[in-house]
Amino acid sequence: MILLLVLAIMTGCSTIQDRNPEQAKNSSGKEISNKGISVKKLFLREAPLIKSKTPVQAVLHQMEWVLSDHSKVVPLNKDILWSVTFGDQGVVAVKVPKTKPVLYNILNLENEKGKWVINGINECPVDNNLLEINSFGDPLLIDSKDKQMLWAYGDKKRVVVIGKSPEKPFIQPPGIKSITVKGYKFFVGKISTNESLLYYFDSENMIWISGNISESEIIRLAKELQSPDSPIEFD
Repeated sequence: MILLLVLAIMTGCSTIQDRNPEQAKNSSGKEISNKGISVKKLFLREAPLIKSKTPVQAVLHQMEWVLSDHSKVVPLNKDILWSVTFGDQGVVAVKVPKTKPVLYNILNLENEKGKWVINGINECPVDNNLLEINSFGDPLLIDSKDKQMLWAYGDKKRVVVIGKSPEKPFIQPPGIKSITVKGYKFFVGKISTNESLLYYFDSENMIWISGNISESEIIRLAKELQSPDSPIEFD
């Protein structure tokens, strides 16, 4: 059963309908050609608990997109770039199938009595630049109620998300070790074959970075995040 028809991917005030399918802007503000196959609508589908026991399961069984060529597509396991879970909150990065140029969605999920449910969908900016802290623009998400913020950036193969949320208890993933950089105690490691995670605590907040990049790349991003020239502000 279709639970909800979503007509807008949450990217500030921008909606799919507002965009000219022939023209878009990359993260540097330059106009780029968007000819090809784009997303026109997306659906969230109801899925039973047995198919929503993890964030990835929920995405695989709850998402469906309608593309500009009128086809309908759903995500497969190969389209899931990575996922990360902090207690009852989860984030999944997914490649939208068949889109040209490549398009990623960043999905926020919440665990409701054992069932993972999608409660936020954001379109990830994509460019061909190498990943660096200056690639990240305005926040994708500012949730004043839950005091969360998300930034994201992707290229043709990788997506990285930087998040800020109130510090809360969660089970540390296997493979995480602690290192000290510029006075901060970082917790970092590979949490799957393709995904690295880094997080640290600042005042009463947790700052985290996750993506399908190497451990050394994610540490470099964290160091750049501490730079006075970093464009990301957590206030």
